[in-house]
Amino acid sequence: EVFNSLDKVLLLNGGETVYFGPTKQVVPYFASLGHQCPEYTNPADFVMQLINSDFGNHADIAGLKQSYRDSGFAADARKDVDTEVQSANGGAKSNPKTLKPAFQPSLLRQFLVLSHRNWLNNLRNPGIFWVRLAMYIMLSLMIGLMYLKMGSTQTQVQDRISILFFLSAFMSFMSIAAIPVFIQERAVFVRERATDCTLSGRTC
Repeated sequence: EVFNSLDKVLLLNGGETVYFGPTKQVVPYFASLGHQCPEYTNPADFVMQLINSDFGNHADIAGLKQSYRDSGFAADARKDVDTEVQSANGGAKSNPKTLKPAFQPSLLRQFLVLSHRNWLNNLRNPGIFWVRLAMYIMLSLMIGLMYLKMGSTQTQVQDRISILFFLSAFMSFMSIAAIPVFIQERAVFVRERATDCTLSGRTC
């Protein structure tokens, strides 16, 4: 019902348009390309499976993009854009060289947004954040009590070396628990990198 209530629909893949036009023409358009929507199938679900590269049964997405660029829907969209640009420029024709580039968030803005998102993911994952926090607290108490009132003379140098080695080894092994989270975040990073939402040098 929500899909059919829309006048127009825009379908994207990797930041590129696959279809933009009237909602009622979605099924006939893809049927003309050889992708007939099965009977009693939700058109929205059918189209999403067709153009989503995350599904194994997706269509030739590169071909769909090229078909749209050669279609009358793309020509109509370009004509509408030119009309709007001319209206905004007082009747002057649009020149791609004079158009301002798309908004690009600053380095600080992207760093803050990604840090905030990662912080929320950690808070919502008790196995990654809260359990590790409790283990770090217990480790700090244990080491603090084990080496309580340790002297600062030459004879205690070996004990201090032992503390540094134990802490380094424990922290290294604890970081392994973040590998599954990294694998999950990698899929998000690849999707956002493909659509130029973030730069690879800014998602560390």
